Amino acid sequence: MPQEKQENDRGSEARDNLDIKDKLFFTMQRLQEKDYFKTSDIALCAALCCYGYQVEAVDKQNVSKAFFLICRDEQLDGLIQQYFIHQLKVEPLGFFNFLKEIKTRIYNI
Repeated sequence: MPQEKQENDRGSEARDNLDIKDKLFFTMQRLQEKDYFKTSDIALCAALCCYGYQVEAVDKQNVSKAFFLICRDEQLDGLIQQYFIHQLKVEPLGFFNFLKEIKTRIYNI
């Protein structure tokens, strides 16, 4: 029994020593895939932000590409469909500002 506790203590000690990327990885693992929309399309993310959505997390496990997670709801799929058929309308200045914010999150995390 004490040996199990000692092993568990070492495990939590190892988790405490993880760098930020590893902590983000474990956080991403806990997110339910069905509850989040994942995309690497930064323009789509900025457009969705114009409709009140937030980028919940940025997954940079792949060094050459960032993936964005957005909380899924019943309207999200319709907005994504409108985006891809070029029917989604956004306010240009708001879109540009969200694009800058998302880029900042990519390079500052």
